[in-house]
Amino acid sequence: MKKVIIVLAIILRAQGLFAQNYTLGVDLSYVNQMEDCNAVYYENGTAQEVYSIFSEHQAQVIRIRLWHTPDSGYSGFSDVTNSISRAKAAGMKVLLDFHYSDTWADPGKQTRPRAWSGITDINLLADSVYSYTFKVLSDLKAVNILPEFVQIG
Repeated sequence: MKKVIIVLAIILRAQGLFAQNYTLGVDLSYVNQMEDCNAVYYENGTAQEVYSIFSEHQAQVIRIRLWHTPDSGYSGFSDVTNSISRAKAAGMKVLLDFHYSDTWADPGKQTRPRAWSGITDINLLADSVYSYTFKVLSDLKAVNILPEFVQIG
């Protein structure tokens, strides 16, 4: 009997160790651009607000990428502000992804934004990155849409 109790205790403890809380998230960086191309999002055949669709399906966090000065304007500050506002209205948290580029960036290709392309002094570049990051977050805070999470790239 003692062995059975010990085995049960070990099993119950192991279940606690492996039971983890997960957060369901989705990258909606393209939504505004797709809607400007007349994309419509449906749930059960009815057009609905895309953020609400994901929220109603238990998504808790959206990821939005931010490019410094994109040619198209999409994924720039104004576009990102719109996306964050929509996510907050749907009751979702936001992960803001700073790319520190004007376009796609990844480990194999990290092109500086045009605004920083002529900077050769590493201290000046570091100050530019800091100032830009601080301004973005300060501007979002000023309109009460500060993201809950921030990541680089």
